[in-house]
Amino acid sequence: HQGNCMFKICKSRIVAVVAFALVVTTSISIYHIQSQKKEQATAVKLREIQQRLVAKNAVSARLSQAEKMLVSGEFDTALPIIREIAEAGDARAQHDLGWAYYQGIGLEKNYVQALSWFTKAAEAGDKSASYYVGEIYYNGFGTVEADKEKAIIWFKRASESGVKEAAQYLDKIEKLE
Repeated sequence: HQGNCMFKICKSRIVAVVAFALVVTTSISIYHIQSQKKEQATAVKLREIQQRLVAKNAVSARLSQAEKMLVSGEFDTALPIIREIAEAGDARAQHDLGWAYYQGIGLEKNYVQALSWFTKAAEAGDKSASYYVGEIYYNGFGTVEADKEKAIIWFKRASESGVKEAAQYLDKIEKLE
């Protein structure tokens, strides 16, 4: 009779140990599945980042080539490429297009267009474009009306980004007031 109780105790311990082992094994399996899913998601994200970088580098190389053509006077070839990239939101291309309108490089001088493209470039993070926006507003070039308040805002923004010419303009404005 006593051996039978021992067997029951042993059996219940064995069942408990087996149940515990199943819980641990299941938990480990779930952990591995979750880890694999995280690794797969990370791999997908890394591939997406890599694809964006490759695309960005291709655009940057294309823009650099167009800038070389612009400098060498190949306006009819360079400007459509720069415009296309600018319209896609590239700050450097927007600055280039603004500069072309500002200086009349391959295009008729147009300060309204220059202001528009410089503003887009500045809003997209181009530091020196803020200076040109300020300069156009300060001087009222072309058909753009002079607006000293807007000029000061843009010069401050450029100055805070490290554009020395903007700080000089602000000093000049401060001395005149």
